Amino acid sequence: MQLNSKLQLTAFFMSMLMLNACGGSGGSTAPNPVTPPATQLGTPQATTTLDGSWRTRCQESKPLPGYDQRQIFNFNGNVLTKEMTLFMRDDDDPQTCTKNKEALIVRVTGDVELGATLNSGTKSQHTKINFTDTKLEFKVVNSTLLTSFENPPSKPTLLFQGYELNDWSLDVWKDLSSIPAARKNFNLGTTNSDIFQISKKQIDGVSHKVLITGDRKANHADGRPLTLNNSYFAVLLSPLEGTWVGPCHNFRRNNNFKVRKIFQFQDSKLKIVSFFYLKNTPAAATCSVNDEKFQSVIQADIVLGKTINPGQATSHSEINITTTNVTINPMLFTIFNDPSYTSFQYYGYGLKNWESNVWKDISSIPDAIKNFKIGISVPDIFKISTATIHGSTRKVLKMGDYKGSFDKNGRAMSLEPEGAVFEPE
Repeated sequence: MQLNSKLQLTAFFMSMLMLNACGGSGGSTAPNPVTPPATQLGTPQATTTLDGSWRTRCQESKPLPGYDQRQIFNFNGNVLTKEMTLFMRDDDDPQTCTKNKEALIVRVTGDVELGATLNSGTKSQHTKINFTDTKLEFKVVNSTLLTSFENPPSKPTLLFQGYELNDWSLDVWKDLSSIPAARKNFNLGTTNSDIFQISKKQIDGVSHKVLITGDRKANHADGRPLTLNNSYFAVLLSPLEGTWVGPCHNFRRNNNFKVRKIFQFQDSKLKIVSFFYLKNTPAAATCSVNDEKFQSVIQADIVLGKTINPGQATSHSEINITTTNVTINPMLFTIFNDPSYTSFQYYGYGLKNWESNVWKDISSIPDAIKNFKIGISVPDIFKISTATIHGSTRKVLKMGDYKGSFDKNGRAMSLEPEGAVFEPE
C-alpha cells in the first residue's frame, strides 16, 4: 500500500475531496455495468438539484496498487457524505468490486454550497460549488489490513493507516476527525472549490442522470476548474438501490405456505430471493427455519416510471418489472418429483431428479414462462417511506397490493399493507 510519490498523494486528496474519483481522469469507461461512449455529452439539465446517491464505476486504484475502488456521493440538502470503498484485487476477475473483497471503507462528511450557473443552455453549462469537509471515519473490514493498522511502521507514510490508535476492530466505524495527521491528510475544515454539471444520457436504452465534475488538470481560476472532465462521471442511483427484507406473510398463491422475500436492486436489475415455509397450523405466524421447504430466485429487469401525486400522502411511483430468469431449490423435493403436483406456481415442471439443495433453472419451460410471465413487462407501483422499527428509523418499501384493485393496464391501484425494510450494507 505504499504510495509512489507526493504528487500521487496530492492528486488523490484532491480527487477524494473534489468528487473526481481516484484514477478517474485516465478512463473513459462508464460506471459499471454500462459503457456509453465517452464523447456522448448528453443534454445539461436546468436543475442543479444534487440530492440523491451518485456512484462511480469500479476501477483500479491508482494511488493504491493492488486494490480496486468505488465511490458513492450522497447529497442531502447542503450536506455531502462521500464513501469510498477499497477492495482487494481479484486477479482472476479485476475491477468487479465484490462485497467479499472489501478491505476498507472511508466516509467523509461535509457541507456543500452551490454558486452561480454559467453558460446556461449550452453543452458547457456548469454550476459552481464549494465543499468543506468536517468529519472523517474509517471502517476496516479485512483482517490483514486490520493487522497493519494495529502494527504500523515507526514512520507511517500512508494515507490509509491506523493513525497510532490501538483499539481498531473489524466492521466498526472509527472517527478520526480530531486527529491532526488525519485532518491534514484529508484536508478537513478547508473550503475547496469545483464545478459540476448534471446531464442525461441514454445508456443501454435507459435514460440515466449523470454527474460530471471539473477537470482538475485543465485551467483554474482561484483554485476552481474552468472546464468539465467529460471523460469521467457518476451515475445517479435509483432510490430502490440496495437490499430490502420483506416480512413473513401468507403466500397468496397457496395458503399452505408462508413466504419471506429479499429484494435486491442494483442499477436496472432486480433479484428476488424467496424462502417458503410450510404452515404447521393455519394460525402459524412466523417463518421458522425448521419449516423451510423450498427457495426460489427470480431475476428481472426494471424500468422506473413517473411519480404520481408527488408531495402528497398518496404519492407513489410507477415501475415495470420484466422477469428474465427463475431458479428453484427444493428442500421438500418430493412434491417437485410428483408429476401430478401442479396446483400452484412452484412445482416440478416435468423436470426429473429433483434433489434437496440443488438448484434447477426453469426459465425455458413453456408453462414456467407462462406462470412467471417471463419476458413480459409487468406494471407495478412502489413507495418508499420511513417507519420506527425497534426504536430506529428505517426506510420501508411497499410494492403494489395484488389483493387490491388494478387499472386497465394491470397496474396495482393500492400499496401492499406490509413493506420490506431497507438493510444497509
